[in-house]
Amino acid sequence: MARIQLRDTTIYIEDGLSGTALSNETALEIWAGASESTTTPGVAATTDEVQEIATYTIDPIGGTFTLTLNLDGEAAFTTAAIAYNASAATVETAIDVAATAAGVAGWSNGDISVSGGDLTTAALVLTFDGTSVLQTDQGQTTIDGTALMLANAVLDLDIDTVVLNSTVTDQVPVGARFTLPDEVDSPVHTVNARTPSSGTTTNIAFTPVLAGGGANNTVITFLSQRITVKIGEGDLTWTESREMIYDRDRDLLDTVRLGQEQPVSVDLNFTFEYVTTESGQNITPVDALKQIGEATEWVSSSSDLCEPYAIDIYVVHNVPCGTDQDQDFRFQDFRWESLDYSVQDATIAVSGQCNVSNITTTRAASFV
Repeated sequence: MARIQLRDTTIYIEDGLSGTALSNETALEIWAGASESTTTPGVAATTDEVQEIATYTIDPIGGTFTLTLNLDGEAAFTTAAIAYNASAATVETAIDVAATAAGVAGWSNGDISVSGGDLTTAALVLTFDGTSVLQTDQGQTTIDGTALMLANAVLDLDIDTVVLNSTVTDQVPVGARFTLPDEVDSPVHTVNARTPSSGTTTNIAFTPVLAGGGANNTVITFLSQRITVKIGEGDLTWTESREMIYDRDRDLLDTVRLGQEQPVSVDLNFTFEYVTTESGQNITPVDALKQIGEATEWVSSSSDLCEPYAIDIYVVHNVPCGTDQDQDFRFQDFRWESLDYSVQDATIAVSGQCNVSNITTTRAASFV
């Protein structure tokens, strides 16, 4: 039997929600846009082309952008990510690296000279004056800023094509977490409202704000619903067991073999300091365990929804100081079998079993 003292411990109770939807933001430019133009077209034997990337139309506070160049006679190529407030010299270097990697014929560093910027305050000016690009009518350079972090808060998205593993497969639960590709630092968002309130969900409001991404037809990946329980005092014990079968030959011990798998037994006794949900819902640990109250739309963590409702419990031992990593314990597909309450002691005791033969233990700098 293993045991953990629960001081300096956080418990995360999660359901098994998963699925996807598509952003339906056809009329909304999510990222902090900047426009491109050719101010001086290139003319053979007389004039070098000059192009301009205008300042952002919506001020970003972080993230990156890329430039795609369409040189005459060459395949289009794209720079690596460039910081949102990069200097002209940094942008010029990024173009040099990308052009060299693309094998642009006759390219020399600096063939496109960049001035002005940064884009938060002034336009970037690209002058095509090097040997490989001068005095030629070039294709338009374009900017992609979907990985920029917005200053203006984007707090809701129109969505369609919702496919979830819940009973109502096209209704996004309030409390569902999700991610979007190409966001800065890959934040996890939590749904705090949906439209309409029932039936097929067409709009979700959420927190925190978008950090880029979200353009039309972007895939939204839904994650489990979660409550966070900060433990004051308590105790957690669990037992992993296995059945051993001892075969005999003429009444003498002979061979040994494994019998049937045995579920992990769990006993949890605690007082909690507070419970939080990013969605603002009032969900208690008992609500989450029983799928009641504002947890009625929670989805069983079991892949077989015909089985009794189950949840996953993550116990994270938070190292209070120093550089040691946190230790995480995952109790998968837990089903409660008894609940005991003490008003006098302000404690909850829960016992049950997990539909696994052993728990998962990891060490990490942080829990996501």
